[in-house]
Amino acid sequence: MVKFCLNVFPIRRIVLAVVLIFACAAQAFPAESVQQINDRGLAMMKAGNYAAAAEAFATARRVIPQDANLQRNLALAYNAWGVELAKESKFEQALERLETAHELLPTDKLVTANMTAMRINWATELMDNKKHDEAESQLVRADADAATDDQHREIAKRRAYNVYTTAEEALAKGNRERTRKLLAGALEIDPDCTHAQLKMAEMLYEEGDTASALEYWRAAAAIDPNIPGLSAMLEKAVREEAVEGNFDQRTSREFKVSYEGKVNEQTAGDAIKVLSRGLFQIRRDLRYDAKHPFAVVLYSRESYDIATAAPGWSSGLYDGKIRVPLKNEIDSKALTTTLRHELTHAVVIDLAGPKVPAWLNEGLAMYYERDIADRDARARADRRAIAKLIRNGEQVSVLTLPPSFTKITDTQQVERAYLLSRSFVQWLAARYRPWKLRELLVAIGANTPLGDAVKKVYGRDIETLEKLWLDSMTDAA
Repeated sequence: MVKFCLNVFPIRRIVLAVVLIFACAAQAFPAESVQQINDRGLAMMKAGNYAAAAEAFATARRVIPQDANLQRNLALAYNAWGVELAKESKFEQALERLETAHELLPTDKLVTANMTAMRINWATELMDNKKHDEAESQLVRADADAATDDQHREIAKRRAYNVYTTAEEALAKGNRERTRKLLAGALEIDPDCTHAQLKMAEMLYEEGDTASALEYWRAAAAIDPNIPGLSAMLEKAVREEAVEGNFDQRTSREFKVSYEGKVNEQTAGDAIKVLSRGLFQIRRDLRYDAKHPFAVVLYSRESYDIATAAPGWSSGLYDGKIRVPLKNEIDSKALTTTLRHELTHAVVIDLAGPKVPAWLNEGLAMYYERDIADRDARARADRRAIAKLIRNGEQVSVLTLPPSFTKITDTQQVERAYLLSRSFVQWLAARYRPWKLRELLVAIGANTPLGDAVKKVYGRDIETLEKLWLDSMTDAA
């Protein structure tokens, strides 16, 4: 699945301002001691000791409470004190000082701006800690106090981003309906929130609604055409929509199948049955629940080549949608194998993300592309083939396989990569049960390094597991 880097507009702290220019109160002071206290407060301000400065100015004001200069000095001391506390993320204490400054100078733009900025920074930290309701509360208060259009726009961006991150959490829990509502809410607050636009497009694309996805991608591109990967995704989706725009559809609870008019509708119905049986087996073994219906597209060979730009030997692919070209004469067994193979890729990516190693991804796809009886027969043949490689002194290891098999150009090397991958995965499933493979996929999806993930799930390092697997190959021979 194509993913986009969403770190396009990094959330940064706003810089709060401190004024270090103070009115000298000497002309208004009848007592020399008050002047000295004021001077001491000014010296403390310049030294950055704002608490001591505020205490000095407050002491002087108790002597001459009506002096406007002393009142301003005290307010600016509290302002600077609040700014300093905000920099240390002591936001509640910072708010108390800034509110005191605001009471002393209710019309001062600097103090008001700092209160607004402090609330925005507080909300940003709350967002980082996933306290979205509290963040929204602070942002709403900040918006009420904001004095400029720029501040209102900045707050709208933060509010929309806060709702967007809430939507991401809902999506991670599989609640797509709530996710959709939250994303719509984010775009209502800030129509230019590209994070929400990209996520909405991604969801629609996964569900097979390329036309609607294109609207959101185009809107995001109009705001920032330099978003990584967006131009390529737009080009790809436009190409697909040109081919698939008039396709017919058949749907079930778990699959949305689009097919070319020239393709028999019966084939689309058969495809849903094949995929449903395959998903049942995967769900049982890997304890997997689909988060949304899978989008499936059945093409003629010509349309497949145009829409996907895949190599001529490609018999199917998964790139967010399951895509399969059909031959003029349908080979039901080959179609079943391809559909189940690509369905497994979709499940693997859903559980583990794009960083899953090729041997695991392809091994699982080949494991689930066949029924159990066919799978076991092929596993026996694979054991004999691997034992022969070992006897001939050839290097046999899944750990040396490249991260992507598509870059292997030698046909024999490709066949060997697939052979080793499916054999190792078959052995893992037989020895440790298939649901352990799910744990491994989930660990990889949580960004656990492969070696650590294997050790966590199987209690052994991957080198040890590989040795045990190869020993079983020679024993079987």
